[in-house]
Amino acid sequence: MLKTVTSQFTAEAKRLGATIVASETYDSSSDDLSKQFLAIRKAGLSSEPQVSFERKVNKTLKRKMVMEGANPELLDSLIEAHGRISVNKLFGKNGLRKAEALNLKIIVPRKVSEQNTDVPATSIQALFAPVVASEDIGIIASQMTYYNIKTQLLGSSEWYDEAQLETQKRYCNGAIFCSDYYLDEEDPSIIAMQQQLKKKPTNYTLFGYDAMKLVLSCIGDGATTREKLHESLSNTQNWHGLHSTITLKGGRVNRVIEILQYKNSDVKRVAEITVEK
Repeated sequence: MLKTVTSQFTAEAKRLGATIVASETYDSSSDDLSKQFLAIRKAGLSSEPQVSFERKVNKTLKRKMVMEGANPELLDSLIEAHGRISVNKLFGKNGLRKAEALNLKIIVPRKVSEQNTDVPATSIQALFAPVVASEDIGIIASQMTYYNIKTQLLGSSEWYDEAQLETQKRYCNGAIFCSDYYLDEEDPSIIAMQQQLKKKPTNYTLFGYDAMKLVLSCIGDGATTREKLHESLSNTQNWHGLHSTITLKGGRVNRVIEILQYKNSDVKRVAEITVEK
């Protein structure tokens, strides 16, 4: 399962122009990931000059950076994370000259061994860590922090475990992950369901509720035979349920994915994406 998720993530990242600088696997029975994280550190210890986003970036400066070739979405991520990036990855050719002309904060990393964890590894823009079970969240996140790898942490759907995230909040704050559902506790419909159930609805409750409501909606629109119901469900597109928007058109499974972020003890929706056929 993890191999499939990893290979698909890698293929899509490459298709979008990303460079995979390291790929490590681990035995699920092991809680010592020193070999893996030292290899990642080695890949993340760049000697190229880097632009630091520790200082605030105003709209005028951001616009100038985009005009010099910086990707707007990448800029937003770096500004949000107060991260660093090599001048050439940010601006392309002649990146150092462009960064100096914009009077950006430039850091020239000194060459150090990956064993020296006092020096942060900052040149990796994101680390994708799919897990088999949410119990592995603490192992991954704590050791990434211990080995001083400063990057955006990305996870698979198994990361959507608020209890585990809260337990490991020291290491997981800001983590972004995907999910096939999202429990919006501020949604009036969710609040009403919680009051009726007298407890917080589970993801299975939400899936079951939406599945039945969608079927009844199709029947209410005239799909009163098996064939008509099949056709109606197969053409479902942008149907808004409690757990997620549902699009079945073009496939047998919902093509809408939730992108979520754990931040300051809360999980919020970052985006809702419809996967291409």
